[in-house]
Amino acid sequence: MAQHEIKINLPGLLKMLGSNIYAEPDVAVREMIQNAHDTCIIRQTKDKTFDPRIAVSFDKAAKTLTFSDNGAGMTEDELHNYLSTIGEGFTKIQKDALKGAGAQEALLLIGQFGIGLLSAFSIAETVEVLTKSYRSGASGFKWVCGGDIHYTVDPIHKVEIGTQVVLRVTDSNLVL
Repeated sequence: MAQHEIKINLPGLLKMLGSNIYAEPDVAVREMIQNAHDTCIIRQTKDKTFDPRIAVSFDKAAKTLTFSDNGAGMTEDELHNYLSTIGEGFTKIQKDALKGAGAQEALLLIGQFGIGLLSAFSIAETVEVLTKSYRSGASGFKWVCGGDIHYTVDPIHKVEIGTQVVLRVTDSNLVL
């Protein structure tokens, strides 16, 4: 008997998954705040003097909902390996490492499946992530995805450590 491979038509899959797994727009907001929380906890495990900050803003004219944090940020490799890989959760990897080291902070981390960003596509046409890692000598990067199988990563000048997630909200979700 011949074995065959199941095919997946990826264009539009992100939006379809985001819209079906995260059907309520407020879930997307919760997921973005949860991601910011987790990255702040991760940075706090590396720097005990760190003072975490998370901010949420909405610009109705620009149709953007922005989540900003001063957490761990991401490197270019982390953008490719975790943010751009569905089911590969950076928080889960960090949680497992902290558990292995006996760190109590592992209990504070929420994310575990690597699919939280999909929620953004339930309310947004485009997702932009501007980030700079806390690691010494890190550069800033901008990751952009329109909800299909393509994304871009470009270097940017970003002075602050942390991440901004900018959701370009669809017209039907402007009443958030």
